[in-house]
Amino acid sequence: MAVTHHIPHPQALRIVLHSLDLRANCYQRFVVPLLSISADFYVRVFVRVFTGQAKVKASASKQALVFQCVGCGAFHLQHLGKASGPSGGRVKFSPDCGPPVAPECEHCGQRHQLGGPLWAEPIHDLDFVGRVLEAVSTNPGRFHTSERIRGVLSVVTEELPDVPLYYTLDQLSSTIHCSTPSLLQLRSALLHAGFRVSLSHACKNAVKTDAPASALWDIMRCWEKGCPVKRERLSETSPAFRILSVEPRLQASFTIRDDANPSSRQRGLKRFQANPEANWGPRPRARPGGKAGGEAMGDRRRLLQNKRKEPAEDLVQRAAWLKTFPCKRFKEGTCQRGNQCCYSHRLPTPEATAEATSTNCPQTLNQSPPGPGATTGPGVD
Repeated sequence: MAVTHHIPHPQALRIVLHSLDLRANCYQRFVVPLLSISADFYVRVFVRVFTGQAKVKASASKQALVFQCVGCGAFHLQHLGKASGPSGGRVKFSPDCGPPVAPECEHCGQRHQLGGPLWAEPIHDLDFVGRVLEAVSTNPGRFHTSERIRGVLSVVTEELPDVPLYYTLDQLSSTIHCSTPSLLQLRSALLHAGFRVSLSHACKNAVKTDAPASALWDIMRCWEKGCPVKRERLSETSPAFRILSVEPRLQASFTIRDDANPSSRQRGLKRFQANPEANWGPRPRARPGGKAGGEAMGDRRRLLQNKRKEPAEDLVQRAAWLKTFPCKRFKEGTCQRGNQCCYSHRLPTPEATAEATSTNCPQTLNQSPPGPGATTGPGVD
């Protein structure tokens, strides 16, 4: 089960890898991920499957549960198993201890959601990615999307392999209701504090770092001091109030560093997915008649054009139209609006009643239907 709060794409990749490895373990096999990407509206993983009963026992130490706070989005991983022992010697496998968090979040006091299990190891083989990137770069005319492939694979090589999940820039700012720093400013602040940071190919505003959540919120507290949030507008139980009520222990520096700008960005590569055409995305389901998805969408768009826009109404014409209807309350003697009433206060005259009767009934009352022996038709008096 995925915790879809802010980080759905990396969790989807890792849940798929966990499912593949779990199914391979049933046949004394295990998987090694080569490349795992989230592109467009799907995830795609490339794995190699090996046979080895001894190494299958290590699969539990590669899986983890994720505890994520519903208030501030801080997450913690809980591995299902652990492998211990001297390097090169006999490895002992045992269940891991936990949980890594308290019932309430230490930063905002909200509860935690439990997600997973998911794959907690690296999801890319950098040697394999490097060979694919070299093959695409040496022969760019082989694929129509070679620029896009080069950009995505370049970001993959820049990702931190040992950091499974990430934060997003807009999520950090919206949690404490402050202005959003630029991506380079936040990356520089993390680098100044001595932490590692990278992007993620799955999200343009991702911040993948080995910094703990406490250091990340200290940096955001320092950023908020430059443009303070009005505390009187915050609820005392809100995550923003509780986070900002604590003074930062880390003094962040937002001076832009040269290494904060990744190489793929400096080279201007197409690093993230872009819509190749208008109305691009999942097409509507097939319709009877054999129309293509684009044609059906275009026909439906033309059919619904200005459907909810009512034409401008002529108030004078509407008032004259309402005056043709008699006022029911005036007939009962209870209408108190007088001339201000939008309905007519004139009683119908006998001539008008007779005219309406003759108009509504083309046959007069003294006419009777012809008998069975009567002859009707032209020329008959």
